[in-house]
Amino acid sequence: MGKNNSSPKLDAVLTGIENGEFEFYIQPICNNQTHKAVGFETLMRWHRANGSVLTPSSFLDIAL
Repeated sequence: MGKNNSSPKLDAVLTGIENGEFEFYIQPICNNQTHKAVGFETLMRWHRANGSVLTPSSFLDIAL
C-alpha cells in the first residue's frame, strides 16, 4: 500500500465519497487490568483508486 503525503483537494474527497473509497474500522478499547473491552473507537482510512491509503490527517481538514 502506498502512502501519499500531499493533501488532496475537496473535489478528490467528494469523488472518493461517491466511489465508496472511505472505510471505517472498529477498534476495541481494553482495560489493561481486566483485559476486557470497555469501549470502541472508529478509525477511518481512504483507500484511493491509485492504491494509496490515506489517514484522516491527510484529508480531514479539507473534508470538514
